[in-house]
Amino acid sequence: MIYRLGSTKQTWSFGDFLGSKLRWLFSVLERNLIVMESIQVHALAASKAKGKLEPFEFSLGSLEADRVDITVQHCGICHSDLSILNNEFGWTKYPFVPGHEAVGVITAKGAQVPKLEVGQTVGLGWFSASCMACSNCLAGDHNHCTSVEQTLVGRYGAFATHVVVTGYGRRQYRRRSIIVPLALFSVGE
Repeated sequence: MIYRLGSTKQTWSFGDFLGSKLRWLFSVLERNLIVMESIQVHALAASKAKGKLEPFEFSLGSLEADRVDITVQHCGICHSDLSILNNEFGWTKYPFVPGHEAVGVITAKGAQVPKLEVGQTVGLGWFSASCMACSNCLAGDHNHCTSVEQTLVGRYGAFATHVVVTGYGRRQYRRRSIIVPLALFSVGE
């Protein structure tokens, strides 16, 4: 390839061009992964069944292309949290961070998250992912999806400064969505 810069000619090989672009791409990816991995999450966790919730820290890790990082502002608790905390189903992994009824702000999103934006206030419920392609999901019944994932199963919940979940927001559902964009409002003022 020949590129003209003013009145001079400079010759670059395709290998040099491709190599420089790949080096740039890897440096961008490395910088982004380092930023995500350096986020230290502060949470409350139990170390055993029926255990007391105590301060716990973990690294957020890298953000996958279909995930969003939510900075948690508020989180409720319900009987499901307590059932999993007490290992009533026999599959709780410890340390266990409860919390699946959360409201927060998206602080980072993967490249494959089309409808949710950084800075957007969202709500998170029991489900954190489903296939979004089967007849149940397309009908708005993602709770019947055979590949559905729960917010508290196999991951840390929202009794933390951050929670990472799959970033759907592509369709309106007859029932609730996995992550629900919320309008800002105040109550009782």
